[in-house]
Amino acid sequence: MTEWVKRLQGYVKIRVWGFAPQRFINLCSNKGILLWNIEKQEDVYTMCIVLRSFYELRPIARKTKVCLLYTSDAA
Repeated sequence: MTEWVKRLQGYVKIRVWGFAPQRFINLCSNKGILLWNIEKQEDVYTMCIVLRSFYELRPIARKTKVCLLYTSDAA
C-alpha cells in the first residue's frame, strides 16, 4: 500500500503482548487485516494498522488471549 493511501484512510499504531502474539498476527493476516511496520521488542510487538480495521481486532485478541494498547495516531 502506498504512503498516500495509508494517510488518506488513516492508521494507528498499536502494541500487542500476551499469550500468543504471533498467532494474533497470523489471524489478522488470514482475515485480510493489513499490518505493517511490525517490530518486536522483548515480548511486545508494535505495529501499524488501518483505522477502519482497528475495530475488527477485539474478537481476534480475545481468541489469542493478547492485550492491545492503542499508542498513537499516525495520521
